[in-house]
Amino acid sequence: MAASGGGSLKSLPANGLPALKMAESVVEIVEKLQSRLSLSQEPKKLLKTLKRLSDLPITVDILVETGIGKSVNGLRKHSDVGDYAKTLVGKWKKLVPQDEERCFWREERDIWKCREVLSLR
Repeated sequence: MAASGGGSLKSLPANGLPALKMAESVVEIVEKLQSRLSLSQEPKKLLKTLKRLSDLPITVDILVETGIGKSVNGLRKHSDVGDYAKTLVGKWKKLVPQDEERCFWREERDIWKCREVLSLR
């Protein structure tokens, strides 16, 4: 599905992203890249998309809102891009604070479930 209006991902510089003023802009880019991951199984395109994701200023909130971590984690066993996907997911896991309450959506019960996460320090 082609997006109308807005800038295209092709307009982004190869070495990174222009200064983004709002987290929403990053979310929009992540969602476009996430769509690319689901549409292509060509290793070269997957790797390019993963590299672009790696360059983004991802936050825990963005990971939760978009579910991109799950999408990338699903590529961990891919013969060509699996190692890169694992590395990227590992980088994102380091963003998650260890001493806080974490909440997640339980679809089967249609409720939020929260639990305290304890650090092993």
